[in-house]
Amino acid sequence: MADETMASVRFHGADGGVEDTSGDRGRSVMLTTIQAAHPGALVFKAPVFAKILEPSLWATHCHHCFRAKHDAVTAETTGLSRCGRCRAVYYCSRACQQQDWRPDHQLECTRLPQLTTLRLRSDQIADILLLGRVFRRLESSEKGSESPSPLDFVWNQADLCQETELLSMLASKLGLVDAKWPLDAIQKMLSRFQNNNYSICDAKFLPLGSGCFPLGAMVNHSCAPNTVATFRRDSLAMEFRALRVIEPGEEITHSYVDPIVPRTQRQARLRGRYHFDCQCQRCVGSENDAEGRRDQYLDADVDGIPQSRWPAKRQEALQEAESKSEDPEAWDTLNRRIETLRGILNVQQRHLHSENTQLLGTLSQLFEAQLEDEATRSDALIMGEKILHVYERVYPENHPMIGLQRFTLGDLCITLSRLASAKTYFSDAYRILQITHGRKHELVELLRRRLGQ
Repeated sequence: MADETMASVRFHGADGGVEDTSGDRGRSVMLTTIQAAHPGALVFKAPVFAKILEPSLWATHCHHCFRAKHDAVTAETTGLSRCGRCRAVYYCSRACQQQDWRPDHQLECTRLPQLTTLRLRSDQIADILLLGRVFRRLESSEKGSESPSPLDFVWNQADLCQETELLSMLASKLGLVDAKWPLDAIQKMLSRFQNNNYSICDAKFLPLGSGCFPLGAMVNHSCAPNTVATFRRDSLAMEFRALRVIEPGEEITHSYVDPIVPRTQRQARLRGRYHFDCQCQRCVGSENDAEGRRDQYLDADVDGIPQSRWPAKRQEALQEAESKSEDPEAWDTLNRRIETLRGILNVQQRHLHSENTQLLGTLSQLFEAQLEDEATRSDALIMGEKILHVYERVYPENHPMIGLQRFTLGDLCITLSRLASAKTYFSDAYRILQITHGRKHELVELLRRRLGQ
């Protein structure tokens, strides 16, 4: 694997910098090194401009660095101290509290109690706070800087609605955004969030918050991406690593949506949120090429027929099976949850292709439930291996979800005393997660220790 060094990149545009170009691709980032970037190479970095922790995590994570009180990866425990003024947010250290205070929390502290009583959704609270943070960064940033700014982001008229107007008014009225910024400028910035911001995720790709990354927003989408983005634990900066060989002059891409989502659903999400029609190799490919085949059965029945052409009886049988999950008693104990999911799975397996994402969703729920029950962990291994098979068929080579699933199966094999199988899973996970997360990442270090035991 290539050394973890920053590859040289340039922005596709005039004047040696960045500009909008015609067509759906807009701005782009190209690899300009003389040599190709190999899997695992760190090809691009994007510092965070402004960020906000997901409100549902305020009591369990540091408001500044997003460190968890209980780290599920390393099993480390970090003490958190509550802000004595607003009593709404927590910090893992005095340093984090001080770093958050001057630019942000000093202003937000007295507003949070009022903001949290307005019956807003969690994402709306986060957007209002992030608006204030972005505008404060804009006011303090150096004028004439060649670095891209959130004001350079594309916004879309279709995203301006009653909700964006209301949230913009609240941000201004609460004093989170300075009064010198007109309402239409605030509303357009909120529209830019829709198209350009990122969910900041942990090592297992579980969302922790949202952030504005002007450089990261330059990287275009592909359902067959050549990089994957992760977030540094110390700075929350985005890091894009090569999943496969990237040739000099090739555009750097990553996926805005989960590549395992069926093609029609992916395209609808991209069109609805980002306002473009994806023309990547996977979306325009057919079942006769490798990328097109990844989509072949994601919404197919047991005969390989896509959902749009299913007979009514098949639709009815599946709907009837899923209706069982609407009974609250089906979930009130772990045993009932497992039995309910098994019943749904049995029906789906008679009607759906083994790679259908609807079936995959039930498999994943059953796998998680069986992991909790010591008596069903052997069954969980079977479910987990079925999930892995779909991942390896559908995700791009070296995708982190494949590595994470192999890591989980390795841990499961340890509990089942299947040590040889565990070592195989850990070895494969180690190879993949070195590529996707970097050789010094805590997940990789943990796997290194597992393999050394």
